[in-house]
Amino acid sequence: MQLSEIQTKAIKSIAKADCRSAEQMLSMIINTGFDWIFSEGGENTSPYLGWPDDWKEIAKELEEEYKKDLEKN
Repeated sequence: MQLSEIQTKAIKSIAKADCRSAEQMLSMIINTGFDWIFSEGGENTSPYLGWPDDWKEIAKELEEEYKKDLEKN
């Protein structure tokens, strides 16, 4: 599996905010899915230290990347 630059940036940012290694966060995302790790309906609504300051920008970039990938297929 090859992560894009923005995906790598997102995982590093969210891992730092949750006091985990990037490797552990990636493993959790692959095994469980991001929406199940941090969910408004679950017990973990946000990373341990809160959402990173740049998370809105990162989330927007991830969404744009996702939409572009959908258009290719």
